[in-house]
Amino acid sequence: MGTISTAGSYVMAKLGIYAAQKAMEVTGNNITNINTTGYTRQRLDQKSLYMSGADRYSSKWEARVGGGAITTGVSQLRDPYLDIRFRSEMSSVGAYETRLKGLQQLASVLDEVGKGEDDEGVFEAQFNDLISQLTDMAASGAGKDSYDTLVQGSAKSLVSLFNTYADKLETIRKNTEKSFDEDIQTVNTILKKIQTLNDSIRKSDIHGGPGLELRDERNLLLDELSEYIDINVRYELEPIGAGMTVEKLIVELESHERKDANGNSLGHAGQELINGQYVTQVTPHKVLSDPKDPGSPLIFGDNYDIKLEPLRDLKNAALKVPVKDAAGNVTYEDSKEVWLTDNDLHGRLQSNRELLTEKGEFATSKDLNGTTKDTPPYIQAGDGKGDINANTKRGIPYYQQALDLMAKKFADALNQANTLPDTALYNFATIKVNRTNNQGLPIDSAGNVLLQTQYTVAGTDTAALPVDKDGNKLIMDPSDPTGNTWVRLDNPKLQGTPYANPSDGKYYDAEGREIVLNSSATKGKYFLANDLTQEGTPAKTEVPVDYDGCELVFNSNDNKYYLKNQPDVEACPAFLDKDGNPVFVKVDAAGQPILDKDGKEQAMNLQEMKDAGYIDDNGNFIREHEEDDGTGNMVTVGIPEATFDKLVKNPNYSHYNGGPLFSNNGNGNDTEGITAGNISISNAWATGATHVLQTKQPIDPDRPQSTLQDNIQHILSIVADNDLKYKPSDLYPTKDTPDASGTWDTVFFTGSYQDFLTDMCETLADDSRISTSRANNYISALNDLYGDRDSVSGVDLNDEAMNMMQYNKAYSASCRLLTTLDEMIDKLVNGTAI
Repeated sequence: MGTISTAGSYVMAKLGIYAAQKAMEVTGNNITNINTTGYTRQRLDQKSLYMSGADRYSSKWEARVGGGAITTGVSQLRDPYLDIRFRSEMSSVGAYETRLKGLQQLASVLDEVGKGEDDEGVFEAQFNDLISQLTDMAASGAGKDSYDTLVQGSAKSLVSLFNTYADKLETIRKNTEKSFDEDIQTVNTILKKIQTLNDSIRKSDIHGGPGLELRDERNLLLDELSEYIDINVRYELEPIGAGMTVEKLIVELESHERKDANGNSLGHAGQELINGQYVTQVTPHKVLSDPKDPGSPLIFGDNYDIKLEPLRDLKNAALKVPVKDAAGNVTYEDSKEVWLTDNDLHGRLQSNRELLTEKGEFATSKDLNGTTKDTPPYIQAGDGKGDINANTKRGIPYYQQALDLMAKKFADALNQANTLPDTALYNFATIKVNRTNNQGLPIDSAGNVLLQTQYTVAGTDTAALPVDKDGNKLIMDPSDPTGNTWVRLDNPKLQGTPYANPSDGKYYDAEGREIVLNSSATKGKYFLANDLTQEGTPAKTEVPVDYDGCELVFNSNDNKYYLKNQPDVEACPAFLDKDGNPVFVKVDAAGQPILDKDGKEQAMNLQEMKDAGYIDDNGNFIREHEEDDGTGNMVTVGIPEATFDKLVKNPNYSHYNGGPLFSNNGNGNDTEGITAGNISISNAWATGATHVLQTKQPIDPDRPQSTLQDNIQHILSIVADNDLKYKPSDLYPTKDTPDASGTWDTVFFTGSYQDFLTDMCETLADDSRISTSRANNYISALNDLYGDRDSVSGVDLNDEAMNMMQYNKAYSASCRLLTTLDEMIDKLVNGTAI
């Protein structure tokens, strides 16, 4: 039968005292950190000390017991599952709270309820005022300047509302853009802080320290990061040599993706943000505010796309990632940047981005399906990687474009209603000219820069750019129809000369390949600047011209046309009839019209008009008269009386002051491109050159004070029309690019202008209601999860008080055990000797 080991007995009691003392220290640390943000409750880890093996002379009847309690360390009380759920809900709360905040800002501008008189909305009240003024004009003020002034004043107030609302929406957009930029900077700061903590925790693990406080700080940052981006957090063991491992943190993008029919991912779910000591940085797509000035400030690209930079450590070294080739061989390469799609993000960052980009019914097929190009600004690599719900999501652009659509339809309708019948006075000939970008380079309808090549690379089918003697790449001057002028690609305003090698006289491009200039195979053709193998078609725009085809510009100060390239030279626009055909037609010797290559009648040029006696040397029209033809015979020359009266100066319309009521700026009468931000009273209406037409019926000029007011009634019906059709193509009538969605010409609302504004407000209210409901649900779930997580990880004074009493008793008991063991051994040693 065994006896009590003297040393073992004391060690057992000592270990008990030590364990109780350490447990008391942990309890004290928990209590003192009860108010420390992010602190995780700690506990002492201990286990029973058992000495394996029996004594050499031990008896088989001897009962073996452990050698006491041994402390193995201090750990935290956390539930990984609750952390995952909490961070997922945190992402949803961040997403919907951010979206709701943006919608509330929009509501502060567009909420029409009770802002006007008699509980009317501001816009509705002003529309009603305009209707009232037009009604008064129709009833008793037709043709009277005072009533026209009242209508104009009401229209000015309405225009001012459009401008004010547009300005406020643009302010909200700019503020949201700043918030988006700040969110990106915050995310990058969090990632960098986590990187520093990962490095410190790794060093602590290597040296045997728990690093619990460092882990608490990191968990706080992970919680904060989950508000901006939905993340998946996991831990791996990283070998460090000699059979030792340390914990490594992995943070990835959580899955909010779609899959194609074959199950292939359409996004970047699982893309790593953090891999131990390696972290990424979030970079938004930005462009120069002035493409011609490399030093100009950077601004966000239209789609507000963002990318993840390569994973790098504190020394900026890139993470090596395994890459398997077709044969299955694995090599390691530096991690690469990744452009994110609409399916990759969820959280505050994405909500701000959607507020800045979502267009609702104005979404294009590119927004819905993505694009095959994978470089900015077309960075959604692969078809189907857009947002299939883009036409049901409405951010700031939707409300801006909806307000623009309302303003444009209103202005276009009233301008058309106030325009005289199609007489020659109001129809000028137009021609098509190439559109160019702000660098003067031709572009196609999609905005792609085009180059007109007149050269080929010798011996190949690949087009290349020649260079001058200084190595500057050259292109054909798009403004030179002869095709013999070269200009620099980086600055089309500077001419250049292709470099010829003095030794052989041949031309070479920037890569040293021989080129052949003025190749008939490509002369006059346009190619995409970024892909010279793809032919392109320049976009065209219509401009007024004179009889010689020279471009004209309209001067709103004197309401006259001048040559575009000689602004001081007045010119006469070429006239068309109401069907778009020339009024004055070239004829052959037999008096038959001369047709162009398309079978259309050719208009006379200025000299031919003079030769025919239609206009004088100053470009003024000549009324029909008799004159000597030089042989003594009197002939009739000039414009026939009937033609002049009908097409040039119809007396039944001579007293009218019809014309555009609204323009895109207050200093002119340009009706193109009217938006809510630029809609203005036209200069002609403001200065009295134009009035509201009371009628369009011909009136006897001897009795111009007609009581007819059918056109005012027509304008009234337009303002109050409750059957107007709204579709995206009304705002962009020339939108015929491939990225226009299939619903571009689909009517998405029918009703009056007031009804359309009400629908906008109701749409905003519905979006706000849904976002509020979802935000409240997520907040409720988050609070529940916070309570559940806090019940595990948080410090509870009741629990700690119980532990304190328990450890105190354990400490006292261990001390008593030591005393008792001392007494027993004393009795054994001293008592046995007596």
